[in-house]
Amino acid sequence: MGLLTAAEQKKLPLLTHAEYGDENLGANELDSKLEKYVGPSNVRSYVELVRNRTRVKMAATTVTAKQKACDNLRADVETTRQETIDLRDRLGAFQVAFNEESRRVDELTADLAKRDQAHAVE
Repeated sequence: MGLLTAAEQKKLPLLTHAEYGDENLGANELDSKLEKYVGPSNVRSYVELVRNRTRVKMAATTVTAKQKACDNLRADVETTRQETIDLRDRLGAFQVAFNEESRRVDELTADLAKRDQAHAVE
């Protein structure tokens, strides 16, 4: 294959820096860098280089988003664990209070039974 003709170059889409997320690389800079790679294999290499760089940035963004989600999940798990411990402590306190109240009811019931027996004997 030979060099790209002017007509073939016009058919190639002009990619801007916004499409690749690179604020430091403008359309003119892309053109000047593309001129360095005049042969078709070199053009393909430069395009692949830009695509690979874009894929790496996208992958890094995805990893960052996944890491953030993971951190949020860890925070939620820790919060839930703390709430579970608090609820378990409150349950223990309620059980102690219930047992004391139940013991008091049993004492009063036994005392009432003794009074009923004493009253029945009279």
